[in-house]
Amino acid sequence: MRSIESGRRAGQWSASLIAMFLLAPVGAAEGPPDGSTPAQKAAIADDPLFRQQSLVLDASVTSPRAARRLFNGRDLSGWDTWLGYANPAITYTGSREAVIGLNHDGAGVFSVSQEDGRPAIRV
Repeated sequence: MRSIESGRRAGQWSASLIAMFLLAPVGAAEGPPDGSTPAQKAAIADDPLFRQQSLVLDASVTSPRAARRLFNGRDLSGWDTWLGYANPAITYTGSREAVIGLNHDGAGVFSVSQEDGRPAIRV
């Protein structure tokens, strides 16, 4: 049997060693088995028990206006496009770099193509 140290050097861990580590019992000092604290248990102590509910979907909703086609099947006329940063990796970094913006799709990100003989919007 290989030692833990030799397994670590080789970059391998025994599956049984990992399983023993993950399945080790949680001690009482680490909290209750359901993971809640005494304060959380007190907060939900007076909540009603769960009751099964039945939901019914009604498809009788009608519109006073006729349906309107949004896509003419040829091009994106009548549509607006919006693109964020040229480098998507900075999207959630709080960058102050200017976005590409509304209706400035010079790279052709939004287009119409033919798929299976029918027009399709390509993004």
